[in-house]
Amino acid sequence: MPSISGVSIGQIKLWLRERVSPKLYAHSLRVMQQSQKIADDLDLNFDKAAIGGLLHDSAKELPGERQVELAEEFGIERDFTDNIVQEDLHARVGAFLVRRDLEIEDPEILAAIWCHTFGPSGIDEIIPNKGKQIEIRQGKIHLAVMVGDDTEPERAPKAIKKIEKALRKRGLEEAALKTLDLKLFKILDKGYFIHPLHLEARNNLLFELKENNKEES
Repeated sequence: MPSISGVSIGQIKLWLRERVSPKLYAHSLRVMQQSQKIADDLDLNFDKAAIGGLLHDSAKELPGERQVELAEEFGIERDFTDNIVQEDLHARVGAFLVRRDLEIEDPEILAAIWCHTFGPSGIDEIIPNKGKQIEIRQGKIHLAVMVGDDTEPERAPKAIKKIEKALRKRGLEEAALKTLDLKLFKILDKGYFIHPLHLEARNNLLFELKENNKEES
């Protein structure tokens, strides 16, 4: 696998292993492999999907207080729910952390890390250039990683089957929408707070799907 922004896959793995537990590192490797598979099947950029999948949870195990500190340091906009369910910050903090520590500037990789929990919402904070946002949405690497995260082999089998069925029959966007819906059902069932970015991502994805269907009909 070629280097990304001058950083080799070996360097990236070493950096990650120093920051996460063995259990989370193993999960990250599985997500990398699943993201690669999805990218390969859909003719997306294999290497970007791999790196995005590997690094998606790089800030996951940071203490909540530290995530808040980093969010403030990076200037990440926050909703009041971020102070209650602080782990919701890990994807957004992780994108900035990867950019700072590994000097990875590729917008599709950063967006894959940023979007893996809530989907394609709020990426203008990490990718301010509007043209790059369009490139990201067309490239779909962020969707491959989001779906890869929820279909890696250790996830709940019933959820995997539902997402893979959507992917197989209706495409990557529908599979991504299914992942967001399943997460939303779980949140509602447990009575947790719903982050605005979750709803924004679902609405944006649903709108894009409806617009695409109009063009095809």
